[in-house]
Amino acid sequence: LLGWRQDPGRLLQDGVEPPGLELLDQALRTIVSWRKQGRLPPDRVVPNAEGGIAFEWYQEPWDSDLEFFKDGTATWQLFEGRRLVESRLVLWRQR
Repeated sequence: LLGWRQDPGRLLQDGVEPPGLELLDQALRTIVSWRKQGRLPPDRVVPNAEGGIAFEWYQEPWDSDLEFFKDGTATWQLFEGRRLVESRLVLWRQR
């Protein structure tokens, strides 16, 4: 996340729309908050194709992800294997 914040051009070189500064800052605040609470960090942090960011966790048999979108929303999803168990829409920015 810090690398993307300092040089968003890295993602552009790969043909990926980089996340905006507001979204990157929110993702960083989220990670810092989780660390203070003793939560596990994500196993992967990846950009999505639409200028967003996805956090992914893998703990067999569960997989989960939190995906931030540039419109101020995020989705949290929990999977058991390939079966979606739970999905929630979250607002990370007031409209």
